[in-house]
Amino acid sequence: MSLILTYLLEEKYELDNVRVFKGSKACGYEHHFWVMVGDWIYDLTAHQFAGHDPKIGVLADPLFFSYPDWSVEQSRDFVDRACVIAAYRRGVIPF
Repeated sequence: MSLILTYLLEEKYELDNVRVFKGSKACGYEHHFWVMVGDWIYDLTAHQFAGHDPKIGVLADPLFFSYPDWSVEQSRDFVDRACVIAAYRRGVIPF
């Protein structure tokens, strides 16, 4: 979901500062992903955690600090950008 949102933000608003962050816990096998545009955080899947709603343009949230090891996710090959953009342009993905 984070990569799809990234592609849509880049396409619709012509942004070049959209990044997918991967947060990890110390155990090494619990991860969560969210999107940052500049300093603003977007996490459309935060509701999967008890007591959290999706995050739309927030500066910080305790959820992100529960995943203290952050890194920018460089790999984008697991979601085909061309397919996402084509679906958006055809109206299949309303955004």
